[in-house]
Amino acid sequence: MDIANIEAAPRELQIVNPTTHEPIGLTLTLLPSSDDRVRAAARRIQNERLARRAVKVTAEQLEAQGAAMLVAHISGWKWAEGVTFGGETLAFNEENVRKVLKKAWIRKQVDDATTDEASFFEGSPTS
Repeated sequence: MDIANIEAAPRELQIVNPTTHEPIGLTLTLLPSSDDRVRAAARRIQNERLARRAVKVTAEQLEAQGAAMLVAHISGWKWAEGVTFGGETLAFNEENVRKVLKKAWIRKQVDDATTDEASFFEGSPTS
């Protein structure tokens, strides 16, 4: 086995109803932490923190930084026919991703999925 060939890859996450655990018709494509786009977002956030070392960081800033990281992990989405958000079929863009992630139950599912690094590798029970 050549370990140089073991690579994390994007994966899909079906968002589920928090009470029934049934898919709701929204599937997100998630990037692993090793993806260049996610790493760039992490470096940008870290640089912001380093630049403000003497300034106290607020809970709101930490929340915004966490949301920025989750946005960086999402590279696309698919909505099932008839599924909307606030009565709209949302196009994929950063603004709409942030809007959907304001739903705490969706944000938690994305956060849980992105921190499960093993799920980004082929052969993982959740890949």
